[in-house]
Amino acid sequence: MSIGKKIVNGIEVDPTQEEIDAFEAAEAEHAALMEELAKVKYKEDRRRVYPSINDLVVAIMDEKAGDSTKINELIAQRAAVKAQFPKPE
Repeated sequence: MSIGKKIVNGIEVDPTQEEIDAFEAAEAEHAALMEELAKVKYKEDRRRVYPSINDLVVAIMDEKAGDSTKINELIAQRAAVKAQFPKPE
């Protein structure tokens, strides 16, 4: 993105070097913030689709009672979520 002309007293003028520098600095800061966000966005993406804590508790209790069906399903769901939203390198 670039900074364009501005209107001063009804006249179209070029921005000053100071305004260009400030714009470029803000643009660079925005890009850096977006890069940082991309590094952690996967966490929120995963959180939205992981099974609930309640589902996990029920599965653990069922497993303790001898039925590992639900816990195995949750393990598979977790693996699928991790594959869908991989951790950035």
